Amino acid sequence: MANQSIKSAITQQIQTLYSMANKYSSVGDYSQALSYYTHALDVIQSTTNATTNLQELRYNIYLNICDIYIEQNEWAIAYKFNQEALNIANKLQEKIKIPACIDRQATIKKLQGNTQEALSNFKRSLDMKLKLLGENSLEISRSYR
Repeated sequence: MANQSIKSAITQQIQTLYSMANKYSSVGDYSQALSYYTHALDVIQSTTNATTNLQELRYNIYLNICDIYIEQNEWAIAYKFNQEALNIANKLQEKIKIPACIDRQATIKKLQGNTQEALSNFKRSLDMKLKLLGENSLEISRSYR
């Protein structure tokens, strides 16, 4: 019973850190956001046998960090965090999470001026979304922006 209570408290702490990071990120305070995201990742890392929910949260944190570095034109760092998210998606066998990572790879390539590779990645992502979600999904419509 005490173990469950500790796990719940740790999960709540991670959720709070994640929420704070999102709040700072939404107002453009990337330094604070990165600090909270990093702290959340440290707590997750120190947790033995992280649950699937915590692994999914790690995936989201890595993508959010990637987005911050994309915004700051730090392509190599953004790519690194995107790869971490992709690794988690593959480990979790969450096929629906993979296109989000590919979209970010494409965005990085596009911003670097590599339009051919960007287009190839966007197309690959769209094909995966169509296969997984079908053509009438709202997620598919976002791919056409």
